[in-house]
Formats: sequence, structure tokens, C-alpha cells
Amino acid sequence: MVNNFKNKDIKHIKSMRDSFRVIKHSLIEMDNNLKASNFHKLELYAKEIELKNKLKNETNKSQASILLDRIMLLIYRTTSDHHTNLLTILNFTIMMIAILE
Repeated sequence: MVNNFKNKDIKHIKSMRDSFRVIKHSLIEMDNNLKASNFHKLELYAKEIELKNKLKNETNKSQASILLDRIMLLIYRTTSDHHTNLLTILNFTIMMIAILE
């Protein structure tokens, strides 16, 4: 019963992610890139949630791939909030320059 509930959750999250993707593409076609970037961010947040729930139900080989995707999305969110926060990008860049020098 618990696994069915989680599978339903994953299906809803995938559905939301697909909806965000469709809206994003529609906005891009209308040359509204600013709003499209917000839906791209929401699409990636939904992907993070999907991968978090999916990680518990997969085999070891699939878990490694899912874990790598989760790590990449976490880094992407931390360094730039999915390319929507210029201040975070600048802060991260300056911090990395300071560390490397």
C-alpha cells in the first residue's frame, strides 16, 4: 500500500514537471524568456523531488545514476538557483576565485 502511494506521488510529480515543461516551451515560443526561466526552475525542482522519491525504489545500478543526477541538480541549485539568481551566481564565482587564489 505504501509503495502504491509513492508511485502515485511520482506520477503526479512527473505530470507537474511535464506541465511546467509545456508551459515553458509555450512561453519561449511567445518570446517571454523571463517567465519561461521561472517555469524551467519549477521543472527542475519537480525533477529533484522525483529523483528523491525514485532513489528509494530502484536497483543499485539505477541508484548510482539517480544519485549522480541528484548531486548535479543540488550543485546547480546551490550555485545559481537553476540560473535564476544572478546574485547567487556572482557570489559563488567570487568565492571560487578567492578559494583558488
